[in-house]
Amino acid sequence: MILLLLSVIFCINSVASIGCLLAILATKTLNRGISEFIVMAADSEPLEIILHLPLLCEDKVSVYINNSI
Repeated sequence: MILLLLSVIFCINSVASIGCLLAILATKTLNRGISEFIVMAADSEPLEIILHLPLLCEDKVSVYINNSI
């Protein structure tokens, strides 16, 4: 479990530069019903690109993780 958590944190830190593109892809996969979980970074800039994701996850009954480290 800890290894999975560390892997998720590493992935979040390594893709911070392409956050806007990943937010678009996360929205597409949620709308298509093929995503199992969504990981969001708390320091996304601008924050508005991920504000809709928790509501969409709850609507589509998907799990989301908000990384606030």
